[in-house]
Amino acid sequence: MLGPRGAKAKGATAERELAWILTEWALGAGIRIELFRNLEQTRSGGHDLVGTEKYGIAIEVKRVEATALPAWWRQAARQAAAVGCLPVLAWRQNRQPWRFRVHAYVWPCNDPLIIDMPADEFRKWFLSKIKVALPPSKE
Repeated sequence: MLGPRGAKAKGATAERELAWILTEWALGAGIRIELFRNLEQTRSGGHDLVGTEKYGIAIEVKRVEATALPAWWRQAARQAAAVGCLPVLAWRQNRQPWRFRVHAYVWPCNDPLIIDMPADEFRKWFLSKIKVALPPSKE
């Protein structure tokens, strides 16, 4: 069982891991992004990866064995609303791949649906979000 310091280190490692993954996905699509851990999150709250706000998303990262998806999603939604972004919840259990939860708008529903997806599907979602937020090219 991890103590408070071990759990904190596990969370920090997960945040760095996810920042690296997202950066690599973007580079693979020809987009340069910079993501960093939010070092103020413990003191002042807020989402976990700084740099995602310019793409209209706020990412909350969890790296634990026992899931608490409803509580985590409420936290992600609250933190995203505070910065005017869409919430993203990323979590990974031991020896499992990353999973992601997002809002999705599906016609004819007026309210967003909550969608859980594996990394390969989230990669498509994430890249579509950052491509839409790019400034027009100067051609």
